[in-house]
Amino acid sequence: MKHIDQRVAVFVDIQNLYFSSRVLFNKKVDYEGVLEGAVGNRKLIRAIGYGIATEEAHEDKFFDALEETGYEIKTKDLQIFSGGQKKGDWDVGITVDAIKIAPKVDVIVLISGDGDYIPLVEYLQSTTGCRVEGMAFGESTSIRLIETLDDFINLSDNKEKYTISQKKSNNINRRKNTVKNSSNSKKVNTNKGHISIEKITNIKQNNKSNIHPKQVNVVSKEDAKQKFITLSRLTTKNKELESKKGNEDVDKKIKIGAKKKVEKEQEKKISVNKNVVTKIKKIEKEELKKSNTKKTKKNTKKIKSTSKKDSESRILKKATKKEVVAKAEDKK
Repeated sequence: MKHIDQRVAVFVDIQNLYFSSRVLFNKKVDYEGVLEGAVGNRKLIRAIGYGIATEEAHEDKFFDALEETGYEIKTKDLQIFSGGQKKGDWDVGITVDAIKIAPKVDVIVLISGDGDYIPLVEYLQSTTGCRVEGMAFGESTSIRLIETLDDFINLSDNKEKYTISQKKSNNINRRKNTVKNSSNSKKVNTNKGHISIEKITNIKQNNKSNIHPKQVNVVSKEDAKQKFITLSRLTTKNKELESKKGNEDVDKKIKIGAKKKVEKEQEKKISVNKNVVTKIKKIEKEELKKSNTKKTKKNTKKIKSTSKKDSESRILKKATKKEVVAKAEDKK
């Protein structure tokens, strides 16, 4: 959660934002608006911008303008290898500075879409306890980086605030020039149509420096092409990852459906088995009843036959006694 008492440190990968905005929208980044969006109503401790300086030094005015908006600027020279390849990135520098500053702040805002910063984000979250937020153009941002961050602001959702069109940059330049002219120019002479020489020189100088720092090409055309190629590859990779995720989700759904079907079939089999068992038990009970009835009938027959035999034996005994008595009497 964001609240007023949080201390915030902002780290801006200037090159990443510059080329993303240029390739995606053909616009320049409003770094002042980006800083306001990153900090909000919280306490800004440090805001550091990391840029690449070329031999032509066209970026000096641009970096000066960033310093005026509240950034500390760190630059390194563009590396040119023997094969003609050029390299200029601040991945290691930003990582080291973030780890150093993390114990002194509550929130670190990483303004870049580069997926190479994922280990840094995970390290800061697990060791320092800092909240790690991110800002970048969503089309050129790593999906895994977005998932790893505690919060992510997609600059593409509010292009009017975070980018500068040609009209907007011209208006800004005019405002700055009018402020400079009003502050630097001296009073006009009382004679009509006459202006002081110092004012004329100031107006000429301001007209010469009428190029806004954000309009200056930071690097050469070759670098722009290379960055365009890398960004296009990143977008394709992001699309591939999204499609893979979609396929994985579909596979998961299919697996879940198959499991449910198997479970239903098993439940049906179990119910069928239960029914069969109950039927078998009923049949066994009926058979037991039948067998018991047969046994009882046999027992009753045996009892009757034994009772008949007993009665017959008794009758014979009585008859024999009578015969004995009769013989005895005859002898007498």
